[in-house]
Amino acid sequence: MKLIIAILDKKDFAPVSDALKIKNFMFTEIGSTGGFLRVKNTTLLLTTEDERVDEAIGILRTHAGKRKQSFAYGSEEQASSAILIGGATVIVTDVVRFEKV
Repeated sequence: MKLIIAILDKKDFAPVSDALKIKNFMFTEIGSTGGFLRVKNTTLLLTTEDERVDEAIGILRTHAGKRKQSFAYGSEEQASSAILIGGATVIVTDVVRFEKV
């Protein structure tokens, strides 16, 4: 069994969660905030069988879209910049013990 921790833009949560539910993945949603731009994220904790990890990551790839966002920094005279946001940061680890109590 694996634990997938997926951190995604809050705007991507609805399409990702809908797609995961259709495929019978169970997960827990945790609100979080990014450290760089301080934007709202959603962190998903998802446990699944080893053979379904690629399927879950495929759903994240498909439904957590990347997009450019502009932001200003410094004084008004300084230029603004655009960065790529969205997508998902995914961590997969082994589960030593899993219980529903």
